[in-house]
Amino acid sequence: MADSKQKEKITESLTSASETYDLASSFEWEGYASWDDEQDDAGPSTRPSSNRVAMVSSASTDHQTESASGHGSCISQKDSNTTSHSDQDDGCVDHNAVSGLDDYLCALTLQITAITEDRGTGQLGKAASESDAQIAVEHLLQETRELTETFKLVKCILTSGSVPANLIEEMEQQDRAAICDRELAEQIGKGDSNAEISLQSESSRFHRVLQSFGTVVECCSCNSTKQAHLAQCGHAYCEACARSLFNHALKNRMFIPVRCCKIEFAPELAVACLDNTEALNKYNAIKNEIENPCPSIAELDKAAADIISENGWKLCSRCGAVVERIWGTCRCDLYPEDELNQILDERIGDNGPAPARNRLRNVLRNYYDHAHNWERRRPHGHL
Repeated sequence: MADSKQKEKITESLTSASETYDLASSFEWEGYASWDDEQDDAGPSTRPSSNRVAMVSSASTDHQTESASGHGSCISQKDSNTTSHSDQDDGCVDHNAVSGLDDYLCALTLQITAITEDRGTGQLGKAASESDAQIAVEHLLQETRELTETFKLVKCILTSGSVPANLIEEMEQQDRAAICDRELAEQIGKGDSNAEISLQSESSRFHRVLQSFGTVVECCSCNSTKQAHLAQCGHAYCEACARSLFNHALKNRMFIPVRCCKIEFAPELAVACLDNTEALNKYNAIKNEIENPCPSIAELDKAAADIISENGWKLCSRCGAVVERIWGTCRCDLYPEDELNQILDERIGDNGPAPARNRLRNVLRNYYDHAHNWERRRPHGHL
């Protein structure tokens, strides 16, 4: 029983919103009938949710033509992008069109409020956030808001003057993107194998076009809407956050090269964020050092091992360093025994104490100033 009430509530809301949307979309005033006919001939698959370009362009053209021919010029354009509102007459404004726009704007606003309140209070049911019904409601709400903004813009043009050329160009791009999105969605729904390839090519083109700096989007770090830099993965960083990333990387080289989604930032972004030449050179030097490791030294290791073996050196078992013993390694000939005894007799005598003789013997063997061409005798005849 609860499910049936939920479905009825969702169906009622969608039907009401759809009727309001169709009513607003079918709104025609003088100068707009041709646009509706062209869109109807093109079919629903090629018609975006709200073709603002045709409406805005037609409104601007009709308003300028009407002002110049029927009622006298009341708007003087200084250039193609700006308008000056001076000496406006009541005859320059189509009051019927403006009144109709007000009615439909009011209807759309009420519909948006109703959908938002129903969604917030849960009257649309306890459907999951990812359910088809919830997705449909969110999509309808977005389209209704877009249509509301379009009607507001058209009303502003009818009451004030022309629209800047750059705004028309921007809306044309958005409408073309909407058409491409719908066509691509239809291809994916039909199981077209070429849809994925087309999606990848469009994504690459999108990133190439939007790679320029200064795009006004929402920063993925601080969530502020301002001019931002677009990374290769599509995420946007405002200038302050991007500079913070590169400055932090200079302090900790583990973060070089700077990445987002494991994709390295474009070199142009490093140049823009590190305006200091010294910092930029330091960043590039560390980046080159990390990306270009030392070549293989296997051959040098083998040659070093041969040298160590030839000289009788050892490797430290703990750190692996080469160790050379420099004491007690003399390989000179044995000291002549007769000469040693002769020296002992001269200094101590034959009847001298044994400790003194032994002490002197050790001194002569180890510290006597000679050519050092003898070696110490080891026990049991071992050298």
